[in-house]
Amino acid sequence: MIPKCLAALSASVLFVALPMYLRAQSTTVTGVSRAANPAISANVLYLAAVSLGDSEVEGEHAEGGDEHGEEAPGANVQELELRLTSFVDPHVKADITLSTHGIAEAEVEEAFVTALGLPANLGLKAGKFLAAFGKHNPLHTHRYPFVERPLAHEDVFGEEGLNEVGVELGWLLPVEWYCELVGGAYNGDNPILFHSEDEEDIAILGRFRNLVDLNDATTLEFGVSGLTGREEESRTRSNVAGADLTLKWSPLETQRYKALTIQVEYLHGDMRDNTRSGGYGFGQFRLSRRWWVQGSYDWVTEADHTTSHTRALVAFVPTEFQALRLQYGATSAKGADTDHRISLQYNFTIGSHPAHAY
Repeated sequence: MIPKCLAALSASVLFVALPMYLRAQSTTVTGVSRAANPAISANVLYLAAVSLGDSEVEGEHAEGGDEHGEEAPGANVQELELRLTSFVDPHVKADITLSTHGIAEAEVEEAFVTALGLPANLGLKAGKFLAAFGKHNPLHTHRYPFVERPLAHEDVFGEEGLNEVGVELGWLLPVEWYCELVGGAYNGDNPILFHSEDEEDIAILGRFRNLVDLNDATTLEFGVSGLTGREEESRTRSNVAGADLTLKWSPLETQRYKALTIQVEYLHGDMRDNTRSGGYGFGQFRLSRRWWVQGSYDWVTEADHTTSHTRALVAFVPTEFQALRLQYGATSAKGADTDHRISLQYNFTIGSHPAHAY
């Protein structure tokens, strides 16, 4: 009888003491809970490139290097990204991204808060972030489908992309499919489009996005985007319009490690007396659990000058935390020899990295 009482008493003590112990383990000596600490991750991109033969394609559209126009062949640290994300409180989530390109000093790539639980299917983002224009602009470097950005995005938005201080309000429409309307207002200091330091020169963005299920394995997404703002020097408006279409096929139930993505995007920009337009199209096919193959074509036209870019890529992705990608690219411009380049990129991530958008 006594052993049974001792066993019951021990179980009761354990039932009470264990939660207290676990709570104690989640606090510091100051009594501040470690649950408030941000999730931290680091992502590193190494890039080695070699040019095949003598090329006459020069300037910002010569391939290779990093997104900041690093054109010389060789081995480089393409980017180092440090990301912190946490809940400020139950109503607000914060994200901060610090990055370096090559051996440059670290810069704040993004620092924004997202309001949670707003009524009427509303979402609010405020701070410095990559604006919701099209499909490619919101991506961080390690999420690019290929080693570098498409020519049209580089030409219209500049080396940093459309990365502004501002606010975006999104509304998920009450319909049977995924339908989102996004409006944004930014300070308009993009060096290509606006270059304004006047607080009254606000750039306005609108995006309309739809995603529908064609069947259990296939989705189709269509979006249109628009951006307008005043250019500081000429006091004229810079306007950019875009459209994008994405088809994804992923038969998880029948072919777990097969997947196909086809995406096209078009941009048209009017700035000062200059008109620029271009786009890209790419296909990405997952052959097996660890191997991907991809191909793309993109171009940009300014005045009567067109530069085009063709790429083929094979990727070995052993896990979601690292990838090795080998890319061949050919860049052609009117009146110049084609630039042929082979690039090898290694990407790894450590820490708790936030989930990427679909």
